[in-house]
Amino acid sequence: MKKDAYYFPHYSNARNDRKVKRLRKELGMEGYGIYFAILEVLRDQTEFKYPIDDIDLLADDMNASEQKVSAVVGNYQLFEIDEDRNLFSPKFNFFLQPYLEKTERARQAARVRWDNSKKDANALQMHSKCKANDMQGKEIKGKERKGKEIKGDNNINTPDGLSDLLTSKLNEFIKYRKEIKKPIKTNRPIQAMINGIGKEFLSEDHLIQCIDVTMNNEWQGVKAEYVKQVNNKASPESEQERQSKKVGISGRGLKTFHETIEGPMREL
Repeated sequence: MKKDAYYFPHYSNARNDRKVKRLRKELGMEGYGIYFAILEVLRDQTEFKYPIDDIDLLADDMNASEQKVSAVVGNYQLFEIDEDRNLFSPKFNFFLQPYLEKTERARQAARVRWDNSKKDANALQMHSKCKANDMQGKEIKGKERKGKEIKGDNNINTPDGLSDLLTSKLNEFIKYRKEIKKPIKTNRPIQAMINGIGKEFLSEDHLIQCIDVTMNNEWQGVKAEYVKQVNNKASPESEQERQSKKVGISGRGLKTFHETIEGPMREL
C-alpha cells in the first residue's frame, strides 16, 4: 500500500456539520463510524470512487447491515453517485485537494533534486577521474624525472647524473651515522652535501674524500675544511728539514758552516 493511502484530512469539528449532526441523531455513533469508514475506503481508491453496486461488500467489510450503509450513503447528502454508478464525496475531494497538490509539488521538487544530484554525481565523477588522470600524469612525470635513490633510514631522490661511486658513498655514510648512534632522520643533510658540489666541495671526488675523512676520524658532519686540517697535519717534511734536524743545525747554521769552510778552500 502506498504511503499517501494512510492519510486524509479529518477536521476536529467534523461532528458539528449540519448533515453529520442529522446522521448522528438518526443512526447514532454507528452511523457516524460508517460515514468515516466509507471515507477511508474512498481514500484507498485511485480516483477516490467506489462502485455503488458493491455496497453489500462494503457493508460486510464494516460488519454493518447493508441497510444502514445504504442509508448513510443516500439519505444525508454526504455522498453522490456519478453516471458510472460510482460513489464519491465532493466535500471529501475538496478538502483533500490541497494535500494532493502539496504532495505533487514535493514529488516534483524531489525529482528535480534527484536529477540535479545525478548531474552533480556525474560532474564529481568526471572531476575525480580528471584529477586521478592528472595525478597519474604527474606520477609518471615524477618517475621520469626521478634519479638515483639512496636507501637508508630514509629514501632520498638524487638528481640525474650523480655517479654510482658517490651514490654508494652516501649510502655508506648513512649506515655509518646509524652505527655511531647518530642516524640521519631527514633528507636535508644528504641533500645539502649534494647541493654543495661545485661550491663547498669542488667536485664529486672532493665530496667523497671529505666523507672518507669524516668516517675515518669518526666525526659526525662532512665539511671541506676537515680535509684541509687532515692534509695539513699529514704534510711531509722537506728533505732539507729532516737533514737539519738530524745534524742538529738550522738552515742559518748550515749557511755559516759552508761559509766557514769555503774561505780556506779558496785559499787552497
